[in-house]
Amino acid sequence: PRASRAPREGDAGSGARLPPVCAVPVGGRDGLARSAAHAAGVPCSALDAAFLVGRGKVRTADLATYRTAHCYYTGFLGHSCGAPVEGDPAAGGGILESLGAATEAARKIWRQTAYQARFSYLPPGKEGEEVVTMPDLLDSPSPPWITIEDSFLAVWACQLTHAAHGTVRSPDSKFNDGIFHVFVVRASCSRLQLLRAFLDLEEGQRLEDSIVEMYPCTAFRLDPQTYEGHHHVDGERVEGGILQAQVEPSRLRIFGEQKEAPKEKRWGM
Repeated sequence: PRASRAPREGDAGSGARLPPVCAVPVGGRDGLARSAAHAAGVPCSALDAAFLVGRGKVRTADLATYRTAHCYYTGFLGHSCGAPVEGDPAAGGGILESLGAATEAARKIWRQTAYQARFSYLPPGKEGEEVVTMPDLLDSPSPPWITIEDSFLAVWACQLTHAAHGTVRSPDSKFNDGIFHVFVVRASCSRLQLLRAFLDLEEGQRLEDSIVEMYPCTAFRLDPQTYEGHHHVDGERVEGGILQAQVEPSRLRIFGEQKEAPKEKRWGM
């Protein structure tokens, strides 16, 4: 899926009601379709997607607005950023987009280089708290924002459970939880550790806390210091440099349903 550009600042984050969409799996990067099937507890296939439409049940999902120096983008899967890959400068940041192919992912991970950046995030507030205004790109985030400056191998933000058909990248993500799950890999992580972590990710296992840090947030900013940054939104390369993102809660409507939690068994029943 492509990120859409908003031509004016006032268009970004507008509350227009969108018609429901159906996510049909047609390839290896069908993260939305796989996440919808996972949430509904059904197999991921074109036929099952048609059955979800036939049931007529519609649920909401979060979108996100991404702002760079000159553009706005809208996405629903997530964002990733990495340094240019040695010998293939255009491939930096595209690790998540190749997770469906273990060989390609391994090649990119092994050649990934670290980059210096400032990562700032806004932790989820308590219910009823006043909404925090997003800072301008020229202004430094202030509390309750938290800023981390370090060397990173990768930073990626997830809104859905799946990045591709067989990759559970963020098992705790929900369609309309209103937050990003941002995973951060610092330069202190070895390439061998990172490679093992991503292979585990393809098998649906959780990433080790010692290798990957996770920060839940409603907004974040990534400001690369050593180069402009290779940003990808929903798998599409976007403008480099500083990037700021904000969740747009329940903006998207899709055909699907949430599987019911198993009922608690009681004695004598």
